[in-house]
Amino acid sequence: MDGTLVQRDRGTPQGSAISPLLANLFLHYAFDLWMVREFPNCLFERYADDGVIHCRSEA
Repeated sequence: MDGTLVQRDRGTPQGSAISPLLANLFLHYAFDLWMVREFPNCLFERYADDGVIHCRSEA
């Protein structure tokens, strides 16, 4: 907040090309496959860390 820069020594830098790749690998195995297994009739789409679940309204 005061403009001080801090050098990172862990993690992947934000904006790096490796960050979305690692996120997609993790989310594919941790989220996508879980959704397919636990909610097979629930359609969903995911792009990076954003997701949309398609619902049918009965109103």
